[in-house]
Amino acid sequence: MSITNLRGLKKPKRYKIMKGMGLVCVLFMVSIAAVACNRSAKDSIDEKDKTKEMVNQPTDMPSAEPTPTKEPETTEEPTPTSKPEGAVEPTPAGKPTETLEPEIITDFVPSEEVVHSTGAFTQGNYLFYKSGKRKETVIVAKNLKTSKETEIVTIEGSDVNSSEFYLKGSYIYYQADGDIYQIGVSGKNKNRLYKGTATILGFQEDAIFALDKKSREIIRINLEGIKVSLVKLNSIDTLEAVMVQDGLYYINKSSNNTLKGNDPKDRLYYIDFDGKNKTEIDTEMDIYDLKSYENDLYFLSVSLEPGVMKLNKVKNREVITIHSSSKEDLEAQGCNWFEPNSFTLLAVNNNYVYYGVDFNNGEDMNIYSVKNDGGDFSLFLNAYNIKGINKAAYFMRGNMEEGYLEIVFDCDEDPVEIYLIDLQDKSSIKFDGGYYISSSIDVEGEYVYYCKSSQYDPYGEMPDAYEYGYSKISMLQ
Repeated sequence: MSITNLRGLKKPKRYKIMKGMGLVCVLFMVSIAAVACNRSAKDSIDEKDKTKEMVNQPTDMPSAEPTPTKEPETTEEPTPTSKPEGAVEPTPAGKPTETLEPEIITDFVPSEEVVHSTGAFTQGNYLFYKSGKRKETVIVAKNLKTSKETEIVTIEGSDVNSSEFYLKGSYIYYQADGDIYQIGVSGKNKNRLYKGTATILGFQEDAIFALDKKSREIIRINLEGIKVSLVKLNSIDTLEAVMVQDGLYYINKSSNNTLKGNDPKDRLYYIDFDGKNKTEIDTEMDIYDLKSYENDLYFLSVSLEPGVMKLNKVKNREVITIHSSSKEDLEAQGCNWFEPNSFTLLAVNNNYVYYGVDFNNGEDMNIYSVKNDGGDFSLFLNAYNIKGINKAAYFMRGNMEEGYLEIVFDCDEDPVEIYLIDLQDKSSIKFDGGYYISSSIDVEGEYVYYCKSSQYDPYGEMPDAYEYGYSKISMLQ
């Protein structure tokens, strides 16, 4: 669970290091083309059930053309009447039962900040969590004092309902098949604010910011359902965009070769919430794995001349390299510089940044930590020391979950493996990808929430077998 006004993409895609250097030649072009292919193929691995992005005819000019999409209902949301005394810890007493009578929410305290999660979060005396089946997901509000529950909304028809849902004020915001909806915490005032294929990036005042992967644009939607396109993206790679406190960062890349004046470099840009003040922040051969913490942005970059992998921080729109490793040093340790998954930015918290380097020698798949200011660099853990890990595993993505480092490992022909690694003692909890949806794993207090299949389903081919549930973390260790 996280409380903030910001939220970037929780599932960043991997970028690949381009092969070959020098002037244009046949071998150079073959290697560049191979990397582009590998790059696209890797992004399609993620749980076997992500939709393919459609490439339109892009431009990079903001558009102010409003597109109303709101579909309001006529019911009214009750006004909060009282404020509960004291804070209640988010400790659910057990799985919801069908026998509990729904409760009308009258004592809910609206959130001052945006609260969000894939599985569960708390606000005041209420726990909000997902229940039901994967294709019929229910968002539930549970009063932690009375244990009474209110079913806010049922999301039907979507193959994957493990995306984040948000609380702002007295309204829940959620996504269903790319559409963005708003509904009151009592289950009234349901509106569809946007119809498309959007992922919410965050909120700012009375506006929602989202990345539409089909139309390939960053958009702003007001609470009346009016859309404004802030920027069109012409990147040939999987789109990445992240929101911070004062604006948005995104990556654009239009080519993987140097023919006819093409520029194969990645470019990191900043725009404000009005789509203005566009600023080029950095230019490298590869830029990827954007992650934000408060108002700072973190990312990895790779330079070919000289060969350097850099861990970067953007503060006040200035790039600071907080750690770097040369190609020579990494290759001396067994790292294959041109492998597409050699470097992965995993997670950021208030003190440290965690990233992975895959040495592809069957002995070292290292997780490193470095302080946010660049100090205290150290080896956090060799992932091959995790008990029972698949020796074919390699880093796919990571996230921070309330004192745990969550890492998803791809295992080629075998299902993905998901681990929660305790940052204090480095112990781990495994979630088998043949049963769990990796993007649904979420820690809230003493519990971990998830969407789990009742049958072994390594390729996600049985969506009806998945249901939401939760367990005490201590019971899983």
